[in-house]
Amino acid sequence: MKSTIAMALAAAMLLSICGVAETTLAQDKPAKNKLPWTAEDARKSWGKGITYRFMVLKDDHFTDLVDIDFWDVSEKGYSTRTNTRENGEFWSLGSDKKVSWDGLLTEYGEMIKDGEAKEVGNVKTVYSRWGVDCTRYTMQKEHEGETITTTVWLSKEFPGVFVKAEYTSVANGRTYSETWSMHSVGLPQADRPWSDEKVAETWKDGSTIVFSNSTRKEWDGLEPVVISTETTQNITGAAWKGLIVSVTEKDVNGEEKRTPKTELAWRDFFAFYIPSRIDTSKADEKIKVAGGEFECVKYTHTYKEKSSSVCLTTWWSKDKPGLLVKHVRTFTLTGAPPGYGESLEVVVELKEYKFGK
Repeated sequence: MKSTIAMALAAAMLLSICGVAETTLAQDKPAKNKLPWTAEDARKSWGKGITYRFMVLKDDHFTDLVDIDFWDVSEKGYSTRTNTRENGEFWSLGSDKKVSWDGLLTEYGEMIKDGEAKEVGNVKTVYSRWGVDCTRYTMQKEHEGETITTTVWLSKEFPGVFVKAEYTSVANGRTYSETWSMHSVGLPQADRPWSDEKVAETWKDGSTIVFSNSTRKEWDGLEPVVISTETTQNITGAAWKGLIVSVTEKDVNGEEKRTPKTELAWRDFFAFYIPSRIDTSKADEKIKVAGGEFECVKYTHTYKEKSSSVCLTTWWSKDKPGLLVKHVRTFTLTGAPPGYGESLEVVVELKEYKFGK
């Protein structure tokens, strides 16, 4: 009963779902199954990095979210990590691992080799609610009086990872089930210098954080336009799931606009200022702003497209969890005809703060 998908995946790079010593039920074994994608398919699909999030149901009740991060993708392999959030608990970060493409193919090949394969269409998940074509592999085994059925769906549309997985155990007249369903696809975030749990402990109820904001926009041949505002984050609750926050914005005329209270997951709250780990460097730096002097972790993230380039530089306090000290975002339009060049710089700087009690 203890051999769940989570335990088996953790035991073998989150891939060998059937990784226990069992006796296969009597059935005609098919020829060795072929994966619906190649390592090259996965490498091209992942780009420089990707994150797959899964929703986990146990006995049809939601219990976990699982993020599988892939980055440092090269012709040789990639780095990966699995992060888990159990219902009612803060995120637990896994260990970083280096994996070769041969290792990926071997693990998946072992997982499905004795399965009954069938082409199926319109497989729905949390992410692909419209349905996706898959090859379904069904493995059934017995172990010490326990009948275990594992079903895995692999799709050409999502190479290198499973789309859905189900595990069912029947023993002593009792049935246990676990289902993993793809929830979302994104980019792996850079590591934060503190855990969400530490942020929740520090902020608590009644935290107030004030920022001064400056937006400078320039066009070729015209005077730059500068807009200054002030924003205040009012935190009225912080827990394992996220926080409850409302924002008050004050314009240059002193007029205020306040957003209603919103519940945000930690990842979503930090996403705007903590960049993807792709093309991001980190360094320690001490800086002084209106709100004080801070030892910080500095993130620098740059990316270029055909007609534009963007640079994000962000400083977070190392010893005051969750406190943004400064953020600079620059956007430059390149390759435009004379007179049409454009640049935009946004600066967010800590002005004052008060942690709740």
